[in-house]
Amino acid sequence: MHTWAKGLLIVTSLFWCRSELQAGNPGLALQEPEDAAEVDQAVRILKARKLSWDEKAEAMDTLLAAGLGGCGELASHLAKSCQSLDASFHKSWTRLERDFAKEASEIAEGRLNKAAMKQVEELRKTWLAASRMASLTKGQVQEVCDSAHAELKTLLDVSVVHVWSASPKLEARWTDLVLRLDDQIFLYDYWAAAREQLLEAGGAWARKSYVKKDLPDPLLYERRILAALDRAARLATVMPEKDRKTILANEADLAQLEAEEAAGILELNRIRVRAGLSALRVDLKLCDAGRGHSKDMVEHHFFAHESPLPGKKSPSDRAALAGTSGGAENIAAGQSSGHAAIRAWWYSPGHHRNMMANHGRIGLGRHQNHWTQMFG
Repeated sequence: MHTWAKGLLIVTSLFWCRSELQAGNPGLALQEPEDAAEVDQAVRILKARKLSWDEKAEAMDTLLAAGLGGCGELASHLAKSCQSLDASFHKSWTRLERDFAKEASEIAEGRLNKAAMKQVEELRKTWLAASRMASLTKGQVQEVCDSAHAELKTLLDVSVVHVWSASPKLEARWTDLVLRLDDQIFLYDYWAAAREQLLEAGGAWARKSYVKKDLPDPLLYERRILAALDRAARLATVMPEKDRKTILANEADLAQLEAEEAAGILELNRIRVRAGLSALRVDLKLCDAGRGHSKDMVEHHFFAHESPLPGKKSPSDRAALAGTSGGAENIAAGQSSGHAAIRAWWYSPGHHRNMMANHGRIGLGRHQNHWTQMFG
């Protein structure tokens, strides 16, 4: 297993630890300290620098069980520690993210020599010739388009693992960052537990700065930094600058959509870029129109491009009603994710041709397990 993967397992395991603490698991019950001297000793251990995590955890357990005074000592010390660790994490992460993006771009560009570019052009030509055939069949999609797509994905795409393999130093920095995040989460959870007791006590305790002020929850960082690395790898794909600008411009609009709607649009644009087609600009009004049609199909029990509802008969009617324009439309039912909806349309010849045609804008709207994809 790669060292970065081991690091991720460490961070992921903390979800269990936090849930056990919150649930009051008897196995994590804390013993009451015998006397004030034990508390003083716990404070000294907590503040010492060269002690193991096991020793510090035992000291923090003692303080957490020592009443409000112990919780106050614990929360005060850990608030400062967490703020320092948070600042250090962000400084290191900013540098790592920058260097990762640079390495990913160099990997992508280094692959595409003259012979590779010729292969890319030939694969795209074969793929699009099939995709746009009026007589296209599901078998041809599987035999021709799938094959070309897989080869182009290998030639063009850069993944997080590719970057770690190309740069062991970057991977080592990532592993160190993950392990430090592990420490930050560990201390934050103790701070949160002590703070909760102080807030419940109220009065002067609740007015302490280390109680009133919220600290950033480092457990939220894991998903963000993984998403940021994946994004940097995606953007490293060699593509025309206009497509990269479109993909970047789409990000704000995708953030306004339901997660699986955004995932479906992102997936289709990745397919189109591999094929050498222009990335599609997100049209939020087309998304609204598509979502409305999906909802209508569910609530009025029909499945068709032609709607029985007044003013919504055709895709162009529905687009106009939403304040935009559009004509081509794909519909699907039964899929639980945006990726699954794209896959269903991919193997349906008419829908496949729609997705690979010369459009400029896209909308995708979901209601329950019904999907409507619109193009403009």
